[in-house]
Formats: sequence, C-alpha cells, structure tokens
Amino acid sequence: MTVLSVPVLVALGWAIAGLVWWDRRRHVITPAQRPWTMAGMALVSLAMLLAITAVPAAPLDLVVRTGVLVVSSWALWTLARSDAARS
Repeated sequence: MTVLSVPVLVALGWAIAGLVWWDRRRHVITPAQRPWTMAGMALVSLAMLLAITAVPAAPLDLVVRTGVLVVSSWALWTLARSDAARS
C-alpha cells in the first residue's frame, strides 16, 4: 500500500520549483509572505525526510520522495538567500 501518491508528490515538487522560479523572475512573494513560505518549505523537507526514513516504500517512491526533499530544501535555501539579498 502506498501512503503517499507518487503523482501528487511529483506535482508538489513542480509546484515548489515553479513558485521559486516565479519569485526569482517577478518577485511575487511579499516580505509578509516570505516567512510563511519558508516555514512551509521547511515542513515539506521535514515531512519528506521522515517519509524516507520511517515509511517503507518501493524504490520509485523513495526516488520521488528524495527528489521532493531536494527541491524543497533548495527552495528554502534559495528563499533565505534572496531574502538576505533583498534586505
């Protein structure tokens, strides 16, 4: 039984990458939204880390979870770096 749906995780990864790409081009995340967005990325990273370590899954599921972990961690780092540059 798959606990986390692979298509949903792939869509989540694309949504995170798209949000960061859009923000880097158009600066759409306001200063008031930035901490909440960063907290959301940290929660996604933590959830994927826990899912990788604690929930048994097929190899494809583990690859997708690892991809989402990498993308969410990259997004958190990118948002933090751009926040420091904008300040």
